[in-house]
Amino acid sequence: LRRWRFLGTSQLGASYQAHFHAGQKHLVFEKGAQVLGDWRLSNIEKELATLTNTLGKSLVLKASKAE
Repeated sequence: LRRWRFLGTSQLGASYQAHFHAGQKHLVFEKGAQVLGDWRLSNIEKELATLTNTLGKSLVLKASKAE
């Protein structure tokens, strides 16, 4: 997860999705989806995404800014 970059969000109907760049891949997850191992996407906002694991730890990824 350290190498992941949060790119932003999109909305398709009532479903919100978070977009990530993970090395060579572009990944898209809906809220509540299992992302990696025991980490789930627990919250999606315009500028950040929150991942939570089964131990209750959270990781907040802020949207990457274009340079």
